[in-house]
Amino acid sequence: MMAALSGLGNYELTCDQTVAAYTGIDTLAASGFTCTVEPSRPCFATTITIRATNGANYQPPIPEFTATVKTFTQTPRPNMLQWSHEQQPEHAPPSNTAFVGAGSIIGLASTRDALWIFCTDGLFRLSGDGGQWRIDQLDTTLVLSAPQCAAVLRDSVYAYTNRGLVRIADDGFDELSDLTIGDRLVGPAYVETAALIVERDETFDEIHVIDTGVSGGPPVQYLYATVYKAWSKLGFPTVTALAYQRIPTNPATQASGWMVIGQSPLGGVLPQYALFDQNAAAVNLTAVAAYQPFYADDPMLLKHWIDGTWIFAAADATRTIDSIWNGVADGQTTLTAWLNGDARASFGVARRAAIAPALSPGVLITGGGVFTGPICKGLSVRFQPLTEQQAYR
Repeated sequence: MMAALSGLGNYELTCDQTVAAYTGIDTLAASGFTCTVEPSRPCFATTITIRATNGANYQPPIPEFTATVKTFTQTPRPNMLQWSHEQQPEHAPPSNTAFVGAGSIIGLASTRDALWIFCTDGLFRLSGDGGQWRIDQLDTTLVLSAPQCAAVLRDSVYAYTNRGLVRIADDGFDELSDLTIGDRLVGPAYVETAALIVERDETFDEIHVIDTGVSGGPPVQYLYATVYKAWSKLGFPTVTALAYQRIPTNPATQASGWMVIGQSPLGGVLPQYALFDQNAAAVNLTAVAAYQPFYADDPMLLKHWIDGTWIFAAADATRTIDSIWNGVADGQTTLTAWLNGDARASFGVARRAAIAPALSPGVLITGGGVFTGPICKGLSVRFQPLTEQQAYR
């Protein structure tokens, strides 16, 4: 079904529960499982037909529900805001309107004291109260990359734009991917697509930037940890569909997913990757996780990187992982269970990456077989600072 839909355009999938594995349509139907498939934006109409109860109370009047419908021709106003009277959501008179910039509104995000408006001609802020509104243009060049590329976390807006991922708040905005992964995470020009998504994870204070193929390469998910100000990247070799399920209906099974689900709220598990296959039970995808370069306090200090230890959950013992240094795989080993309740594997840093101010470690996790996804708890890296004389020698 997914292959057929993919040829027709972008579709949004909504599931009402999380299941541990695909066991057949009949089984899912018996459990009350519902999955809706609906076209993503754009879905514009040039005309609309209306009728209503108490239609005479509308301005202009609307035919009664039992009468013939009336057709209205749509007048596009792509940069107009309209608001209703207080406590009267159905009453929005023509006087309660305002225009934002000269382009089109392509995205909105609200925080405690402001409505942030992303337009094709920049970023605007709506502030005020009780119908007394003020609209200010904050930036003339910042443009959202897609309609779903903004999310609010801790009263700040995180948006994927033509200048990468930015944080927007009352105290200004920061370009978070600048000087770190800016060369790889500069957002494309605005496009009406559901294949670029920004989501928030309130449990771990993380921002997820998901590209399911707009950039032309394989699907990729970037994670930004707002607490540690650190980036990591997760890659997939093949994806049937990608959905981020913020709050699963059944938290008891939230360590699993339906189709491909990146999730981490509620129970504290890291994103899971599962391949939905209508001809077989769901299995894990092979995934590559790569940290962006880190400097260990001083970005200018030359270092001798010695080794790194990957720390996984105890249940991941005997799973095989591959070590990656600066984007190149260097070896493979099996995670070993430790007495302190986790599973670990250590790798020496390859000579080509060992002497450098920064290091970019990564790990390839082979998929298949077991449905429950691996849980990576962390990475420990050892290094020795080098003096200029040692580096010369």
